[in-house]
Amino acid sequence: MTTRVDELLMDPEKQHIRVDLDYLTGGAEVLIACRRLLKNTYPFAFFLRRGTNPKELFEHLQGRLESVTETLAGLLEAEGEPCKLEIIATTADARTRIKNMRELLENSPDEPEERRGA
Repeated sequence: MTTRVDELLMDPEKQHIRVDLDYLTGGAEVLIACRRLLKNTYPFAFFLRRGTNPKELFEHLQGRLESVTETLAGLLEAEGEPCKLEIIATTADARTRIKNMRELLENSPDEPEERRGA
């Protein structure tokens, strides 16, 4: 991602676009945060009790975070000119999904239980 931005900025006539490209850097940072958070949610989900509302809610939020993560990755890795408005909107959505997942993890009244015989 930084290589792509650096290539655009190598042209002296395009130095003024640095500020305009901050949305790409922001999107990449949010993408990394999404993947890090998702990486840590899978073990947590494994130990939640099956068939409970907290597990269903957790899996729903996890699925939505996975979806927005893949969408953002696709937008940032697409060939050609990046779609600024779509990247900005998807980045904002991803930030919201990260916030929701973190709140659920921090305020979860139902701690994961140890699986027996696993």
